[in-house]
Amino acid sequence: MSIPNTALSVLRPIELRMLNTAIRASKGPKGSELFTVTRNTNTGHWNKPKFSLRKQAVIRKATMLVPIAGVKEPVFVPLPSLPTERKPLRTKLPKGTKADRTKAKREEAVAEKLAQMEKTLEAWRNAKRAEKLKAKPDLPF
Repeated sequence: MSIPNTALSVLRPIELRMLNTAIRASKGPKGSELFTVTRNTNTGHWNKPKFSLRKQAVIRKATMLVPIAGVKEPVFVPLPSLPTERKPLRTKLPKGTKADRTKAKREEAVAEKLAQMEKTLEAWRNAKRAEKLKAKPDLPF
């Protein structure tokens, strides 16, 4: 069975192509091997599945949308079940960059320096004034 082109109103062309390919391929002798990793008994080599997990998700969604598309016959593709267990969420905060970690300390140092800026400028002005007076000759001519 193949999905007719009238289903294009609901399914995108790529979804339609993938679904038709999966339906045709699943009827073959190696139908269940299309969606899972298999091991060759002769050589011991691992074979990738024909449909990646992303493509399997597209096919799974397309099979759910087929009845909406007006196809009377049910569509069966032997997809593996979805994994029920998931990794626990990360509870530890990310380390961040060194600039992010030391930002508060730097801002505190800048605020402290700005508070002392008037004193620093006054000391600098006095030192320049004293240097200028020292360089000035005592004689009027």
